[in-house]
Amino acid sequence: MNRSGMQLIGISGPFRPMRAALIVFLLAGGPATAQRSSSQQQAHLNHLRSEALAGKLRAQIDLGLALESGPEADPAEAARWFLAAANQGDPEAQTDIGYLYALGSGVPRDPERAFMWFQRAAAEGYAPAQYDVGTMLVEGDGVKQDLPAALNWYRRAAAVGFAPAEVGLGLLYAKGMGTERNDREAFRWFQKPAKQRYPWGEFFLGTLYKNGRGVEANLAEATRWYREAAEHGLSVAQNNLGAAYANGEGVERNFDEAVKWLRLAADQGNEDARLNLAIVNSGAQHAPPNYGEAYFWALVAEHNVDPSSRVSQELLRELREHVAQEEAELAEKRAQDWLQEHPVEARRKRMEMETGLMPLGSSLMGFRLWKH
Repeated sequence: MNRSGMQLIGISGPFRPMRAALIVFLLAGGPATAQRSSSQQQAHLNHLRSEALAGKLRAQIDLGLALESGPEADPAEAARWFLAAANQGDPEAQTDIGYLYALGSGVPRDPERAFMWFQRAAAEGYAPAQYDVGTMLVEGDGVKQDLPAALNWYRRAAAVGFAPAEVGLGLLYAKGMGTERNDREAFRWFQKPAKQRYPWGEFFLGTLYKNGRGVEANLAEATRWYREAAEHGLSVAQNNLGAAYANGEGVERNFDEAVKWLRLAADQGNEDARLNLAIVNSGAQHAPPNYGEAYFWALVAEHNVDPSSRVSQELLRELREHVAQEEAELAEKRAQDWLQEHPVEARRKRMEMETGLMPLGSSLMGFRLWKH
């Protein structure tokens, strides 16, 4: 099987905006809470609940955040505490309850009510809510689509340096939505969040360098920015960095590095990375073949949610021919176990969040990433 000239897949355009699934610690108190024992977490929740019942606004918000996800998750109770704080006029809580209505988490999904809460918080100058209003106006979810208005709300949030809004502006300029397409403006806006070390800004800046849009094409610079975003945990950047190592684009070809970054992306749920692992292990770009591993990833990629990243039946058949019966059975069992551990609905949700296969604004990317 000669696949030496096959290029690995890297997302390089058109710009496909994203559900930003950056992980934040939701238990009140920041990263230190990740080290708490179960009993300490419960004690902390009990303390917050006592303070919240006493009507203390900050405790109500923090309790909602602690209950929204994690080991003590109770989205319905989280929604009740967010609503209690939101009714006191707090814009952060209004944004939080809007988020839950937008997703249908702990409450029935109600985009119109979500938009109403976002508007209230946005009117108070709260940048995350201004961003969320803009995003829903782009999407047309809960409100009629209005791209020029979305651009305006993004500008308001970007004026105080809110990185997701800066990325949103860059995407609108790159796609010519609500304004004329202007690659130089897109480049300028992506530079701003990249300088703040915001991964999506870094990723899209790398994409502009790769495609030569708004700036002279420079694969080395593209790879540098992909690395920055990859090191911050962004799976699409990890996939692109792995593909760059395999293809020798902007960096010296290194298959060990390629597999390392592709595996990191695949473990986060990136579907292109799964397909790329099948390709590179099959001997693409003169990589040393590992047909058993290639066959495993091909079986996994056969079930990718996104049709464009599914493995071809031709490649699957070719790989099977290169694998002994015992090794093939082992790979098939591994793939079966992997697919059971990663149900299709969870993979679809993860794909939407991580790779941005939905239209611009189809998610509320960037909720509560930073507090202002």
